[in-house]
Amino acid sequence: MGDIAFEEYRRAIINTIEQYIPENYGYERHISCLAGNCSFTINWQGMIRPCVMQSMPQVNVFDKGFLQGWETISNETKKILINEACVSCRYRPICNTCAAAALLETGNYDGIPEYICEYTKEFYRIMKEGARIC
Repeated sequence: MGDIAFEEYRRAIINTIEQYIPENYGYERHISCLAGNCSFTINWQGMIRPCVMQSMPQVNVFDKGFLQGWETISNETKKILINEACVSCRYRPICNTCAAAALLETGNYDGIPEYICEYTKEFYRIMKEGARIC
C-alpha cells in the first residue's frame, strides 16, 4: 500500500472509532460473516459446515443430501450468538473476532478471546500514532 493509500486507510480507521455510535452500525449478536449465511465448506468426509474453522454444526451431505444439509447448517448457524459485550464495543468495526474463533479459543461461541481485544486496541493505538506497521 502506498503512502497516500495508507494515510487514507489510517484516517478511515481513526474516524470510524472516534465517531462510533453502536446504534448507527446495527451490529447484532448473530454471526456477521458469510459462514452459514451464504457460504459453507464440505470436508473430504462429506460433512457440510458453516466455515472451515467450525466443526459444529455439521451435516453429512452423503446421507441427507446437499439441500437438506445446507438448510440445516444455515438454520443452526443463525442460532449462534457472539458475546453481548462485543456487539456494543467501540472497537467492533475494526475487530477481527468471530464466533468460530471464540469457540476454539474459549470453548464457547459467546466467549471473548482477550488477546483479540488487546490486538485490536493496539492496532488502533498504532494507527493513531501514524505509525506504519508493514
